[in-house]
Amino acid sequence: MQLFRDVIDECGFIDLGFIGSQFTWQKHFANGHSIWERLNRGLANNDWFMQFARTKIHHLSSNASDHCPLWIIPDGLEIPSITKPFRFEEMWLSDRGCTNVVESVWTSHKKANPSIKVIKKIKKCGKELQDWNRKHFGNVRSKLEKKRKLLREAEEEAMRSRVNFRVRELKKEIDELVDKEYRMWFQRSRVLWAANGDKNSKFFHCCATQGKRKNSILKIRKANREWSLNMDQVTETLTTYF
Repeated sequence: MQLFRDVIDECGFIDLGFIGSQFTWQKHFANGHSIWERLNRGLANNDWFMQFARTKIHHLSSNASDHCPLWIIPDGLEIPSITKPFRFEEMWLSDRGCTNVVESVWTSHKKANPSIKVIKKIKKCGKELQDWNRKHFGNVRSKLEKKRKLLREAEEEAMRSRVNFRVRELKKEIDELVDKEYRMWFQRSRVLWAANGDKNSKFFHCCATQGKRKNSILKIRKANREWSLNMDQVTETLTTYF
């Protein structure tokens, strides 16, 4: 540890401070005893610090590791928000309210042209599900954020009281919400072998955003066993066949 401190002094590194819990590592025991330490921290030299003097480092909570991740926000960095289109989420099926919303819309009797009646019901069903999701089921990420905030408060209380039962209870609730989040990314990624236990949501996210590339037809074999290698030839081969 002393050699590590010597390297920090030799390089002129500055501790950038933090926002959040004062500890970044924790260990909880079944008897209620806990250990807390600040092991992870952000360091920078003077030149970097002068350019990004208002950089903030947040200590985030983690239910998958005993180390807290560090979220570093350099001064001036803005992340634009993205409005997402409506999509039915498979994780909604775990709540009876989803079935009630669909049944209510589908059994409603409103006068309409038979040719567009089904289309209108589908659109109304989507709108009602969005409202239900926002008011009752709730956004998984929003719930995770609230639970993690409660977890931070519970951890602070556990440091004072030396009792971690509330911390362990909240961690269990967070695990359930994280499982719903995994199911969401599983649906979007369309990776069938995810059922075998792989729960890397970052990987699923990459697969979901690259689905269009996977579905592209770059070449196709003709009836005479020759390959069509460009898009014009592929189009001609498909048109001729069908």
